[in-house]
Amino acid sequence: MPDDMKDAHIQDVADVLSGEYRHAELTEILRRFDAEHLRFDEDEAVDDITHVSRYNRVSHWLRESNGTPTGRKLLAHLVENTQLRVDQREALEDALAGTRFVLSETGDGLELMLRISATAEKEMKNQRGYVEEHAPDAVLEKIEAAEDRLTNGDPDNALQEARRALETLTEGSYNEALDELYSEGLIEKWDSNGSRETRDWRMLYTPYGYCSTIGSHTSGNDSDTTLLQAQTGVILAEEAIHYVLRIIEEGEEQGIQLDRWVV
Repeated sequence: MPDDMKDAHIQDVADVLSGEYRHAELTEILRRFDAEHLRFDEDEAVDDITHVSRYNRVSHWLRESNGTPTGRKLLAHLVENTQLRVDQREALEDALAGTRFVLSETGDGLELMLRISATAEKEMKNQRGYVEEHAPDAVLEKIEAAEDRLTNGDPDNALQEARRALETLTEGSYNEALDELYSEGLIEKWDSNGSRETRDWRMLYTPYGYCSTIGSHTSGNDSDTTLLQAQTGVILAEEAIHYVLRIIEEGEEQGIQLDRWVV
């Protein structure tokens, strides 16, 4: 796996974050993530108030775990579990410039996210443009509402709005609308077990099922929805809407009249 940061980035990031944690806290973080193999042994005996020693530990972690899932978890934890002043946040943003990471502000503080590639960003813009041109206004309103909920740190309701965006695209039941695409031959048949479901059917239903079953709105016993879950659900719902609109356009070009979709 390629590195997420160059050494200069690591030095600057460690300089911002290491002073926010005591030695005991850093030790506990390693234990929590089962990453004690990253210990910076030479620094173990240094007094807790010595900032340089904490810097050495954090920079060593990030350097040794660079580009790995463990490294990303450690960095995310360091970023998201401290309260940085405005000048510290600006310094951290500068330190992360040119890395695979970007900061996002939530209702609870900062969140570390992977920066998408330029190619992926261009494709997302193209897809968004297509959706805005072809989706009904009511669907666009639900998508916008979901994104507003994310911005305001309300992941539960973001997922609900994403689910409603999919429902608003249909006349009646979402899964029955998918069945219509199947019956009209617009999505392929499953080729192994004869199920009525298709490869595309399952792919298109998954975002709806996810947005319907994650979050406190589904059960009083469920844990709170995380922002990452909500972001993922909203993205998947938008991708499904884009895919369906493309399929419907293909059907129209073939002269197929669909009754269960609002377009």
